[in-house]
Amino acid sequence: LAASGLIATNTVLNATQAYITNSDVTANNVTVDAQNTATLTADVANATTSGDTAIGVTLAFNTVGWQPQNIFFNAVDALLGDDIFGDADSDVQAYIVDSTVTATGLVDVSATNDSSLVADISNTADSSASAWMGATGLSFGAVIGMNKVASAANAYVDFTSAGTLTADGGLRITADDSAAISATVNLAATSETSNTSPFSNSDSIGASGLVSLNDVRGGATAFLNNTTVNSTSGDVTVQATEASTLDAQLASETASSGGSKFGDGTSLAASGLIATNTVLNATQ
Repeated sequence: LAASGLIATNTVLNATQAYITNSDVTANNVTVDAQNTATLTADVANATTSGDTAIGVTLAFNTVGWQPQNIFFNAVDALLGDDIFGDADSDVQAYIVDSTVTATGLVDVSATNDSSLVADISNTADSSASAWMGATGLSFGAVIGMNKVASAANAYVDFTSAGTLTADGGLRITADDSAAISATVNLAATSETSNTSPFSNSDSIGASGLVSLNDVRGGATAFLNNTTVNSTSGDVTVQATEASTLDAQLASETASSGGSKFGDGTSLAASGLIATNTVLNATQ
């Protein structure tokens, strides 16, 4: 008997802010720039080999921008495909609020969120049983994997009551979100049983089960509120761009080789895969 279990929890929490509030600013150019380029790369491998029974189980939970939680809640999230136990927290914010800004050039307010997660999860269970008589083989492999990224980019100029911003070279407010997940999960269970005697039963069972949740939450918001903009030679641009991506490659394979020439040997292979892939985003 060979049995192996692996539990991996990898979490990145991030938040970025750049701002001007309740201030008077005079300059050639004014730049308020917030960027988040948090990256999580996780390589998880679990391999089990036995001459009789091989069991390999892997739980892998990778998150960027989600509050950490315990293993049980992570497993429930992966199985139910819902974020009932976790809150997202990875905003990037760039803003000017209730401030007098005078610039002979450009006023640039920008928020960029490039959070990304790359996960490679592998679980293999191999059983190779052999004898003169009575050899039996069993392999079982299971993976519960969860990969989640939450991100948001917000850029704005706002006054509680009416205000004025002077930017002779123009005003540019941009919010860009490009959260990404690239996930590869491979699960394999192989059982091979052989008996030298042609009259001996050579029972072989291979079974595997994979549950995978990949979830990208993104959003980009850019706005100008309660503001009079004076610009002699420049343009006013308010732009929000959302470009979240999810690439998931999942495989669950099971193989069994057994039986006998004259006996009643049984060979059984069973495999199941449940995948939930979600991209939610909004742009304003």
